[in-house]
Amino acid sequence: MQDVVYQPFTVIQLFVRHIQTLAQFFPNHYKQIIAIAYCRFIFRCPLKNIPFRLAQSFLPELLGLTKFNDKTSSFILNTIGGMHDQMLGYMKSFIAN
Repeated sequence: MQDVVYQPFTVIQLFVRHIQTLAQFFPNHYKQIIAIAYCRFIFRCPLKNIPFRLAQSFLPELLGLTKFNDKTSSFILNTIGGMHDQMLGYMKSFIAN
């Protein structure tokens, strides 16, 4: 039997293609989107708890995020909510692939 070598990886490395697509359509907000999605998916926390969860995580340093306060998530989500063309293009990118 061959020796198996395990390489350390992060969730970010598993989803590089999706992150690149997200960065293509939301170049100014994709890092915050990833942070919000991480907190909502892993901890199922409400928006008000996202700053606490990110403060306990290495993700902000990994993504190079500035301080995430309680207004950041709602501001980002409101901003993205108005970007209908970018949201449509992002969703269409999954159909084309």
